[in-house]
This record gives sequence, C-alpha cells and structure tokens, in this order.
Amino acid sequence: MVELVLSGVRLGLPLLFAVWGAIASARVGSFNVALEGIITAGGFAHAAIWAVLLYEHGWTAAGALPVAVAGALFVGLALGWVFGLLTAWMELDQIISGVALNMLILASVKILYRSILQPILQGREHLRM
Repeated sequence: MVELVLSGVRLGLPLLFAVWGAIASARVGSFNVALEGIITAGGFAHAAIWAVLLYEHGWTAAGALPVAVAGALFVGLALGWVFGLLTAWMELDQIISGVALNMLILASVKILYRSILQPILQGREHLRM
C-alpha cells in the first residue's frame, strides 16, 4: 500500500508542478496553453541528456541524474520565456501562440527522438520508449 501511494506521488508530481505554473500564470493574467508542450520538452530533454551521458559518455546513473534534471529545468525555463515573449512582448494571442508552441514542441520531440535517442537505445529493448 505504501508503494502504491509513493508511486502515485512520484507520477503526479510533474502534474502538480504544472498546476502550480498554471495558477501562477493565471494570477498575473496570462493563460498558458503551452504547459503540456513544456512538460513534454522537459521530459524529453531529461531522457535524452541522461541517455547520452549514461550510454555514450560512460557516466554513472547517479552522476548523470542532476545534469539531466538541470537540462530539463533549463528547457522548461527557456520555453516558458519564449511563450512569455510571444504573448507579452509581441502581444500575440495566448491561445494561438500556445497551441502553435505545443505543435512545434511535439514535432521537435519526435524528430529529436528519432535522431538522438533511437540510435542510442538500439539493441536495448528494455529501455526503448
């Protein structure tokens, strides 16, 4: 039972962070539609950095983890800045720019997965996404 609760907390924590981000952006008058794409890009950045460091450069899992988390945070901050730039500075519509950013991120993740992660995970069937 404890394992089930801990698993639920571990899996729900990224969504909780997204909800906090949505609440913070709503309090300042912005409706961030691009949160799903930002979470996807951060998760992919974490997986890609971790796999490259672990399998290509021979790092340990414990050593690669903080670098991968920092990379995911950087990607999330950069994409949040891009959304803010589009909506606040360029004064574009929040819904349209959020949906466009989501579509751009999803297409980019698919292309980057095929070019970066798929060759690394070749022959490692238990790790393939």
